[in-house]
Amino acid sequence: MAREMYRFVATFASVIAQSAPHIYLSALAFASRSSPLSERYRKLYLHILAVHSGGFNMWPSIENTLFGHAGAVTSVAFSHDSKQLVSGSDDRTVRVWDAETGETIGAPLRGHDGWVMSVAFSHDSKWLVSGSEDRTVRVWDAETGEAIGAPFRGHDSWSMSVAFSHNSKPAPLTGRFGCGMPRLERPLERRSEATMT
Repeated sequence: MAREMYRFVATFASVIAQSAPHIYLSALAFASRSSPLSERYRKLYLHILAVHSGGFNMWPSIENTLFGHAGAVTSVAFSHDSKQLVSGSDDRTVRVWDAETGETIGAPLRGHDGWVMSVAFSHDSKWLVSGSEDRTVRVWDAETGEAIGAPFRGHDSWSMSVAFSHNSKPAPLTGRFGCGMPRLERPLERRSEATMT
């Protein structure tokens, strides 16, 4: 029930902030019909507005605020199917989130020694890539959160932007003062070392 209360307040905070009675006058009437909160409290307030069309069947996902990073979020990207988000932060971690619920998926991905400046999902959503101010680029298994081999090294400055091509192979990587292309024997195989050329 606490989660439902959080979603209720997050969805209707702007209306409730203007006038607390809107909790009963309009917010409860427009609350998600599938919510246990809505089912429970509509029975207690029989004379509220009735919504005959429109309204929410489920809580809107765009109202979710994601909490978990200890620092500022510097980059966010959606998976190709829009079911997950990946975020990078100046707390030196990468996090994966369920885009609908806002819950974290697994533990934070650790391995960078500086701010994570850019993150991306592969087109097939199996891999993540992150670039950092520590001048490295890392590839991660999106399901397990494990780093795939050693980080790519070779930039003279921060790794500011990362991406995958549409065939899920790493694309050229850009840094503050240049760019490079990761060289792999076979795309995303587990390896002990990776180099930048």
